[in-house]
Amino acid sequence: MRILILTHEFPPFRGGVGTYCVETARAATAEGCTVEILVPDFGKDNTADDRRYPFAVRRFAGGVYATRALPSLLLALLRARPWTFDVVHAADWPFVMLIPWLRFLMRGRIVATMHGTDVLLLAKSRVAGWLFGRAYLRGADRVVANSRFTEKLVLEHHPYLGSPRRTAVTLLGVDPFWFQPAVGASETLDRHGVPKDRKLLLTVARLDVRKGHRHLLQALALLPQHAKDQLAYVIVGKALDPAYQDELKRLAQASGVPVVFAGAVSNEDVRNFYATAWLFCMLAEPNPEKVEGFGLAYLEAAAQSLPSVAAPNGGVPEVVLDGETGILLADRAPERLADLLVDLLGRREDVARLGSAARTWAQTFSWQRCAELTYQPERTVHQTPPRAEIVAGKS
Repeated sequence: MRILILTHEFPPFRGGVGTYCVETARAATAEGCTVEILVPDFGKDNTADDRRYPFAVRRFAGGVYATRALPSLLLALLRARPWTFDVVHAADWPFVMLIPWLRFLMRGRIVATMHGTDVLLLAKSRVAGWLFGRAYLRGADRVVANSRFTEKLVLEHHPYLGSPRRTAVTLLGVDPFWFQPAVGASETLDRHGVPKDRKLLLTVARLDVRKGHRHLLQALALLPQHAKDQLAYVIVGKALDPAYQDELKRLAQASGVPVVFAGAVSNEDVRNFYATAWLFCMLAEPNPEKVEGFGLAYLEAAAQSLPSVAAPNGGVPEVVLDGETGILLADRAPERLADLLVDLLGRREDVARLGSAARTWAQTFSWQRCAELTYQPERTVHQTPPRAEIVAGKS
């Protein structure tokens, strides 16, 4: 099978969609498929990095998508000769918009992936509405969603996909890298000035308002002194909004707890933070324009036996099992979160149990399964076991 994947998010651009594209392409290649991926060059020569992948990378001049780039995007697609592939996979929303034109170019299968926020973005896009009357997914043979939450969102905005059913849920996978023992964890903590004598709270996410960093910082300020003396907070991620970053730094200074802004770091450092942290905390805020369609970071943390404290928004409850692999906190009020942290400080065995179950749960999320469900749905693939089996430690 020859597969062409189309995406605007790909290294050196870092993000969840880019991870999805790399790992899905890698898994499909391992299954014997010939995979080519069409991505922007982000204004640099990526030849050396691209050679490291087991699949072919075709670059076009461009970066983060803008509406004015639509004609050049279509030209790049034509140069890739999609009609020569068995499957063309539109893996992010700019290429999803091109599906109606793509349908005229090929007889093979067209697969589209929706990640969550992109469903809302395209529903409000004037360009998508003007060009296709918001029925841009009609030409897709198969629309895959990263969670049941996202699939429901897709069907709400595209009811024509429901009969006959052309949608499917393909939960994402966890790369074996995240399960491997951490190497150089102590050095990572030293390099970033992280205290080693405290329990570490950790958030790995871009500094975006909807990721909920401020809720945890506000909660830390309310803790009794004996709890503050036991904790430190590490924030890993690139700042998107300088004003929000300044707000977080003010809250950090007022928290009474050591807070480290590590910025964007290597995956090795991220794994080291996961391995040395006590709790992974990301309480995403509800947002009418952006949603958490899945939440891969929770599973990558879980791979290092790190349980999560999260908000039950979007697809997060499909990733963090409340009371089993972490805690879902519907009330994100700082007082409620502070009470939870104090409670968990006194329940060390329970936190360890959550972490052990989290690792077992993460092991059921396979990129191979994700690729098979995406490209070869007719094949029988392993499904994730029931919750009861996870809690019992079975796989």
